Amino acid sequence: MIVSNIFQPYCCGRCDTLLKWKPPSHNSVDFQLRIRRVCKAGELPEYIGFLHVQHQSEPMAQMKATKKLLPYDNKIIECTFKNGKWEFMRERTDKSLPNSCRTAKAVYNSIIYPIDKESLVAFVERICIPKMKKRSAQDSLYGSDKKHRIS
Repeated sequence: MIVSNIFQPYCCGRCDTLLKWKPPSHNSVDFQLRIRRVCKAGELPEYIGFLHVQHQSEPMAQMKATKKLLPYDNKIIECTFKNGKWEFMRERTDKSLPNSCRTAKAVYNSIIYPIDKESLVAFVERICIPKMKKRSAQDSLYGSDKKHRIS
């Protein structure tokens, strides 16, 4: 569900005046995966998948690099956060860059502190609909010089 101001033009990329809501199970972050072999003294080497966002040299997170992940080294991958860890969903062949740090943090927070469908519907019914009715009534009484856009 996308909630936006009908009097503002749609803009591509990040837009802080637009709310894009998905159920937490569908929220995901696009990372650049960088797989590295990590050797610790007295232990067998292991492969770690470091998850990078745009313009950050340090990884935002990491995941165990399984054999399934090896072909995706240095690729953009979509991940979701479940049971306290990032999980691979798919390769993003349609993207050449990972999400920004700001977007990745916002998505992570929306997974950890979700707004469920019931809360969203209750907000619309309690706040948005009464405001729309009030505005409509005022427009009827005083006339409206605003042009309404249908989207």
